[in-house]
Amino acid sequence: MRTKLLLRVSFLGTNYCGWQPQPACAGSLPSVCETLQAALRRAGVTDGAPVAAGRLDKGVHAMMQVVTVTVRRSAPAVPGPARDAELAAIATRLNEALPADVRVLRALDAHRKAHAMSGAGAKTYTYYAVDGRAGGSDGCRRGCWVLDAPLNMAAMRRAAAAMEGEHDWAALCTAPASQATRRTVASIEVRARRHASLPLLGCLCAPSGGGRCELLPPGSCGACGEGGRESGREGEREGEEGEAGEAGPVLELRFTGGGFLRHQVRRMASLIVAVGTGREPEGTVRLALSAAATAPAAESGDGAEGEAGLEA
Repeated sequence: MRTKLLLRVSFLGTNYCGWQPQPACAGSLPSVCETLQAALRRAGVTDGAPVAAGRLDKGVHAMMQVVTVTVRRSAPAVPGPARDAELAAIATRLNEALPADVRVLRALDAHRKAHAMSGAGAKTYTYYAVDGRAGGSDGCRRGCWVLDAPLNMAAMRRAAAAMEGEHDWAALCTAPASQATRRTVASIEVRARRHASLPLLGCLCAPSGGGRCELLPPGSCGACGEGGRESGREGEREGEEGEAGEAGPVLELRFTGGGFLRHQVRRMASLIVAVGTGREPEGTVRLALSAAATAPAAESGDGAEGEAGLEA
């Protein structure tokens, strides 16, 4: 009989062409999908192709990508401690077959009709930025947008609020002309974090070149190996919000919606930060969302963290 497994996957996108194969990367960079499929085969789980809740671009990292795969079983799985142990063993075998920058956080049984993409009720993309003038950890350089100017948090929150709801995003995406460009953004959160750590990247607040976290009391940053709660488990991130209006040291931009267009989120993030640094007036947001908009905002670099969740 055929049934489904649901995998919660975290990965660093630096060495991949994205979730799915890209013609432009053929022969140079593998896709995460191909890498996971090969591991599923080597671990004896399934020969089927994994289906993800969202297709992430080249260089984008995932805190928790939801993936469904079809497997064959001789009998239905019976919930209980024995089955939990079997699922934990599947995750262990997959991680042994995967490179260190792709991790299966958990394996779960799913309904036989479960489909990660069509069943996704919401998708969340997060950008992290740090003040590069004060230095940053190696993780920051790989997973964060490094800024060189102070930020006006109030202006950024107003810009984000103007983007919420249903709009035509034609000026802030690279969708083909044949694709409808109206999308609804459920929420945009703009936060100043005193500390943050991410799966696989570790602490974003350690000194440049490595070392221990300098923002939290000794022993309280699990990502730095000093004990405390281990961040990144099950796709969680660790952080404390700063004072109202505080600009750093870690900026978090969190976008949630039912779906996004190609490059939409990175251009939204770029415009919000441009407003925060004063390079763009706040009115640029409404102009970009109006029929008068003719050009997209400048793009940021890599550093988006994506996660997608299945609808219950």
